[in-house]
Amino acid sequence: GYRSAAAAGLSAATPPDPPVRTQRRAESAPTSLASILFALTPNNGISMNHLNELAARVGQALTEGKRTLATAESCTGGLIGHAITNAPGSSAYYIGGVVAYANAVKTGLLTVSLDDLEKHGAVSATVARQMAQGARRRLHADCGLGVTGVAGPGGGGPDKPVGLVWIAADVAGDTAVREHRFSGDRGEIKEQAAAAALELLLETLS
Repeated sequence: GYRSAAAAGLSAATPPDPPVRTQRRAESAPTSLASILFALTPNNGISMNHLNELAARVGQALTEGKRTLATAESCTGGLIGHAITNAPGSSAYYIGGVVAYANAVKTGLLTVSLDDLEKHGAVSATVARQMAQGARRRLHADCGLGVTGVAGPGGGGPDKPVGLVWIAADVAGDTAVREHRFSGDRGEIKEQAAAAALELLLETLS
């Protein structure tokens, strides 16, 4: 134990220093790369540097697999394409992208089913899948990436709250779809969605 203040030559008004405590890191690590990136940046946002790093990894995977990519973005508004084209030499594997904000663009350019849009809504697994597939087919790429969600601050509801994002990655007709519930402001949700989309594509490519 500690010596008394008198024995230590201290006045009663000067208590001894508390014991130094060390904190151990939690044993369980985040389960996804996107989760790690979220923890490294303020609030809920993803820095552009992190998006660029993810996009560079996507570019490396596409190059190694001799594949090309097309993107279909709704709530991210072209942020994924921006990150991908920040990498030098991205023209070798990135064909292009469609910012399909309006449903008419989803149906007209990406061949998303109007019936499915009316039945499931624009923010749904079905529409995300068709966006990814439509981008791949219409732009004649090997891979397609589709993102649709509610970035806020308005537009959400009980069934589809702000922060709900559906992402689909299609590699040569093999499509993976994932649901996310993000938090934060509009910009932060867009950044998280872009990072999660690139991560899903990396997983699908591997």
